[in-house]
Amino acid sequence: VEAYLPARQPDSKIFRLWEVAGTSHVNIPRSMTASGGAEGPNWMSYQPAYQAAIRHTHNWIVSGIEPPRMPRIAMTNAQAGRRTIERDVDGNAVGGIRLPDLAVPTARHRGAGQFGGGSDNRFAFLYGLSQDFEDEKLAKLYPNRSIFLEKYERELDRCVKEGIILE
Repeated sequence: VEAYLPARQPDSKIFRLWEVAGTSHVNIPRSMTASGGAEGPNWMSYQPAYQAAIRHTHNWIVSGIEPPRMPRIAMTNAQAGRRTIERDVDGNAVGGIRLPDLAVPTARHRGAGQFGGGSDNRFAFLYGLSQDFEDEKLAKLYPNRSIFLEKYERELDRCVKEGIILE
């Protein structure tokens, strides 16, 4: 978001911008990521919102039904006048499209950043970063599996209702 901030424009009759908070540019299966509080590539996928956006765009072109307008990721001027992504207490972006994995967090997600102390790959920043919460934090947030699943399913239902995820 920070890199393309100057190109941001308001939604209009011919344009929609969907910013999916916490996702990177590359989809990595969660099984390939670090665990136990270690930092690894971002495993949170933008694909559910992407699929919905494609469907909405198709319907817009074919039927004239405009896609829903979505909130933007919140920005702050906290660092010497440079606008940066506003973050919550867990380090996740504030605002934007909040998929269930971010609305009911089990990790800190960043859309850009290199994991593993750097890389010779100049595109490594596209993988983003995820850091799973420690077990103690998860136990405080979700004392049992049922509580977690109830919250997650509620957010999933919200995303379907708002057109962020397809049914």
